[in-house]
Amino acid sequence: MTDGRPTSTTYVRPLEETSQTVSVLCVHPDEATVAAVTDGLEAASESVTAHGTTAASDAFDRLEVGDVDCLVCAYSLPDTDGLAVLERVRETHDRLPFVMLTGDGSERVAAAAINAGADGYVTYDGEPEQETFAALDDRIATVVDDYRARERLEDTTELLFRLTEYTNDALWMFTGDWSETVVINSAYEPLWDRPIADLIEDPGDFLRGVHPDDRETVAEKMAVLSDGEAADLEFRVDTSEERIARWVSVHAEPVFDDDGSVKYVAGFTRDITELKRREERLTDLAEATRRLPQARTETEVTEIVVATVDTVVGRSVTGYWTYDDEADRLVPSEFSDGALDRAGVSGPDALPVLGPDHDWMDRFRAGTPSVLPESDGSSSPPLAGIDPTALVLVPVGDHGVLVVGDPGTAVDEFERSMVEMIEQTTVDALDRVSRERELERQRTELKRSNESLQQFAYVASHDLQEPLRMVSSYVSLLEEEYGDSFDEDGELYMEYAVDGATRMQAMIDALLQYSRVTTKGDEPTETDSEAVFDETVRSLEMLIDDSDAAVDRGDLPPVVVDRNQLGQLFQNLVENALHYGGEEPTVTVGADHEDGRVHFTVADDGPGVDTDQQDRIFEIFKQNSTRPGSTGIGLAMCRRIVNRHGGEIWVESEPDDGATFHFTMPAVDEADQETDA
Repeated sequence: MTDGRPTSTTYVRPLEETSQTVSVLCVHPDEATVAAVTDGLEAASESVTAHGTTAASDAFDRLEVGDVDCLVCAYSLPDTDGLAVLERVRETHDRLPFVMLTGDGSERVAAAAINAGADGYVTYDGEPEQETFAALDDRIATVVDDYRARERLEDTTELLFRLTEYTNDALWMFTGDWSETVVINSAYEPLWDRPIADLIEDPGDFLRGVHPDDRETVAEKMAVLSDGEAADLEFRVDTSEERIARWVSVHAEPVFDDDGSVKYVAGFTRDITELKRREERLTDLAEATRRLPQARTETEVTEIVVATVDTVVGRSVTGYWTYDDEADRLVPSEFSDGALDRAGVSGPDALPVLGPDHDWMDRFRAGTPSVLPESDGSSSPPLAGIDPTALVLVPVGDHGVLVVGDPGTAVDEFERSMVEMIEQTTVDALDRVSRERELERQRTELKRSNESLQQFAYVASHDLQEPLRMVSSYVSLLEEEYGDSFDEDGELYMEYAVDGATRMQAMIDALLQYSRVTTKGDEPTETDSEAVFDETVRSLEMLIDDSDAAVDRGDLPPVVVDRNQLGQLFQNLVENALHYGGEEPTVTVGADHEDGRVHFTVADDGPGVDTDQQDRIFEIFKQNSTRPGSTGIGLAMCRRIVNRHGGEIWVESEPDDGATFHFTMPAVDEADQETDA
């Protein structure tokens, strides 16, 4: 690795090479020998710089300066001997190469030097021969290169060792058969709560720390690695602290030799306990918020939210202020027991209402979460006795504010993100509650309106019918008794009276029919719409013939409706088309499937409907009609029938280009049709 070659995408910068020059210090009692050796070494190699001394003490002084790469020392010295010098050098400069200079026949001295740790010896008989100096230079070069290579290896090892200690991940390597621990860093012990010494002695010791329920899975992955495949897994580690399980994540790879066999297995193990706890908290959060759709009131929603934050986020202070839009203020609504205890109150009613000028109101209007400052600008803090800097205020849409915190501990980013997720879910729940409340109000209003309509129907069927029958009876008697004596004006007046009574009766009957659409109708069932339409056309045959009209029908799919009301709907729309069609009118009826419903159309070729009248014509008595016999209720009846079936009705028209009435009804489920078939 020191040559900088990358493995995969890993790179280690090459260590700096030491100087190519070799500084040699020669220690010999004879000055002439010192001069001969130093001159001879420098002559033998340009890379050698040689110095000499006759005393060991002077040599040690030179060594302290630190510019010596190799020490060449004679055995016999005036103040000591070479072996003593070697011993001291190994104590103070253990990385300094040492070559013993011996005389002829000094094999015993040479052997003793080698045994004492010398890196070599060279025999010198006092004759300055070039071969001798070349041999000495070669020996010096060899031992210096060895030392420098060893030093680089040790430096690289130290570099990698330090790298392994700068991580909280356990880095490890075992032999391919898991029989020997090759590398393990110190992160193993706090992660496994087991001593490294046990793992070095027995590589399988780490398995004893794996949770019993996960050991089989881990053993299977070990076999996978030994077979030459990478492995990723998550499992639990038991610790001695009441056997609390710690979660770890492992990624491991096989290391192959030149023959392609698995020589080592290596990887790292990371503590993911906090990540797992966060996942559990998010799961708990999702589970808790599933109760929100069942909440039917704001109080139920805020109770669930405060309890969820209190339990899942785990902060002792959780509170909710509801926004009162009429008074423009925040009203304390729901609080955790911890919040009430720390505020020193028994319930939300004892906490202050926050007016429009309060700092929290400004934060609510801003609509973004914020950490409360040391002072909120109010003489009466909303939660007295609680350090505000420990609280996060989260506006909940336009419904209120959620306050979360813990005195002395700031809310971290993960907890804040959970609170913001809860906030969005709360907004959805409160919006739904508001919509349901409005729908309930509308249902109540509709019920009241229907009850009023039913009351009117009762009045119309009893209180109005009787006077009308009396008028009609006396008009008939008057015509029978005195009809022959009427002049032309009298006959006209009598005709007006009879027509008025008849029209009044028709209007009362139509109103009764209109009021009974939702109360007297039959249960919707699968209905053959073509058969109903054909029956309607037969009942209108005289009107169709008198109008010289043509009625064309396309395919009409079956629908789920009240059969009688569908017939009434067809009749009203066809009659309307016949009366407002042109000369010899043509009425075209068709239908198509559309998103689970049947979309019907009834088109005529009359003058059309003005744009400003297209919505009004479906309102009771708002139909712009002057034709004889019209009650002004027919199209209103159509809308009431369609609404009862959950459909829609509208008209599309261009001036002088006819009108097309559209309405939708529930289609028969296709699966049901296939089953019935």
